[in-house]
Amino acid sequence: MPTPIETVPTSVAAFIGASTGPSEPAKVATWSEFLAAWPDSTALAVAVEEFFRNGGQSAWVSPIARVTASAVRRAVNALHPDVSLVVIAAEPAVSPTVVAAAAKALQGRPALLLIEPRWVSVKAAREALAAGAEVALGASAADVVAYWPRLRRKGAFAPVSPLGAVAGVFARTDATLGFWRAPAGNHAALHGTPSLAIALTDSDTELLTRHGINTIRSFPGRGTLVWGARTTSPDPEWRYVSVRRLSMTLTESIRRGLQWAVFEPNAEPLWNQMRRDVSAFLLAHFRQGALVGATPEDAFFVRCDRDTMTAADIAAGRLIVTFGFAPLLPAEFIVQTIRLQIA
Repeated sequence: MPTPIETVPTSVAAFIGASTGPSEPAKVATWSEFLAAWPDSTALAVAVEEFFRNGGQSAWVSPIARVTASAVRRAVNALHPDVSLVVIAAEPAVSPTVVAAAAKALQGRPALLLIEPRWVSVKAAREALAAGAEVALGASAADVVAYWPRLRRKGAFAPVSPLGAVAGVFARTDATLGFWRAPAGNHAALHGTPSLAIALTDSDTELLTRHGINTIRSFPGRGTLVWGARTTSPDPEWRYVSVRRLSMTLTESIRRGLQWAVFEPNAEPLWNQMRRDVSAFLLAHFRQGALVGATPEDAFFVRCDRDTMTAADIAAGRLIVTFGFAPLLPAEFIVQTIRLQIA
């Protein structure tokens, strides 16, 4: 008997980094819970602390002995299926080689990799970006999101990575506004009153944004804000974090929610149920404000019939559901396809 499709978790973060504590991945729900297992002062600890300080609620900690490309690749491959945000915590920031390894390992998973460049100045950023974002960062893809510059925490001498705090802002935005909203702008202030290691001008921000790098800015009376919400992808369809996350979340939720169908006869009664279930799921998100359109018909469509499947597909037990939806920005349909193999 089919059940309603549930939205998968959207802000479970995974933190991969070197630590001297327990070596097995573990889920933590508070900063104190993390400290009980990994009390040492590390880049991993800083990232997790900033995550919970800024609104994070659930994190997987994946300790590794050393932050190398091979170790990170293994850690990514072992991540829990509910992880939707991945941070590699290291001091200094990881190299483009490690970023490339992590991005490749994450391909096909419904998760974003949050990264930071190693640049120590705007001049260094400009020089690095002359070779293009993919070379400068290690990856340029819809599921890779970059933030710069680093933060200075009150009472601390050395600057720290912004990624833990940014992951917390993702979680806070999801909880208060919805996962389809951009985790940036006036509602995306970083808690703990951090300042910036490098102050950026408007022209600096314009250059970085042009290459898909999100800046962090400080404004009088408004605090330190996440001031960008773009992926590093050169594909205009996946330029915005909010669009990419909406697509990943809807697609993964539907994929998981339709698994019961693999034991049913691949015929019209099943196709009708597919259309009803997926339409009901998308209608709920339309009513919540995740999709744009004057009516549901303007906001989404669902197809599962002889137009989505050939006679050969049906005979081979391939169930194919196609759906499209209009995100808030841009208001153009994104089309996805779910393929299931009937047992």
